[in-house]
Amino acid sequence: LVALLLLSSLLLSISPARGQSVAAQPGPFVVSTDADKNSYSGKYFLLLYTEAFKRLGIPFLLENLGLMRQGIQAELGGIDGEANRAYGYGATHPNVVRVDEPVGELQLALFTANPALRLQRIEELSSNGLLVEYRRGTLLCENLLKPLVSVDRLSNIATYEQGIRKLAARRTDVYCDFSRAVEMALRTPEL
Repeated sequence: LVALLLLSSLLLSISPARGQSVAAQPGPFVVSTDADKNSYSGKYFLLLYTEAFKRLGIPFLLENLGLMRQGIQAELGGIDGEANRAYGYGATHPNVVRVDEPVGELQLALFTANPALRLQRIEELSSNGLLVEYRRGTLLCENLLKPLVSVDRLSNIATYEQGIRKLAARRTDVYCDFSRAVEMALRTPEL
């Protein structure tokens, strides 16, 4: 009994600092992007964020998720951050904290596979019966197109590769997305 009490008092006398030194390291900070890891954008984000987190001394992981899924995972706490979002994204997602340090410049564009199709103004989409599509989660395209294109002529898809393929197959007339994503995709052997 005396030995048990002595052992108990020794265990209780271990300083908290020693107990803390064996605490588990936190997991990596998980950032998500919709860019494929082998694409120009995917490689750019991997290099950029790897270096930034290395300088901060924080383990880092870049995960690939679609835009819509990124937003859901961020809200649920499944990821710690998103690699890039348009400035206005925070207005509809008040739980997101924006770091006002741009990592690139994005421009929206409308694409078509029909060389005869010419639009002088975006408002012309509302009166010409065209089938229009945008990438799900690209809120700028969605907010721009919804007031102009009727519900029966407006659709969304998961990836820009799908958007490009549907244009090429003439299943849609106009596709809205960020110009860099589409331009880089068009340089790949598959597209």
